[in-house]
Amino acid sequence: MGPVYLKDLLTYYRPLKDGLRYDALSLAAPDTTYVTYGDRSFRAAAVKEWNKLPSDTRSAKTIESFKTKLKTHLFSQN
Repeated sequence: MGPVYLKDLLTYYRPLKDGLRYDALSLAAPDTTYVTYGDRSFRAAAVKEWNKLPSDTRSAKTIESFKTKLKTHLFSQN
């Protein structure tokens, strides 16, 4: 869910070999050449933060349940 121009920047992670265990909701991290600009781009930063979330938060069925789980996760960090 989201604007098309943002969804086009992100791709789901697919392992190269079949049979490997992976989270179906993980995003593929892009290769960046410049640490100063590439790692801070939306494409790289969004993937990094999304993959840090627990799988139950990422698999929320609705926006409201995602927000609730995200808030709970963020408040439990400190």
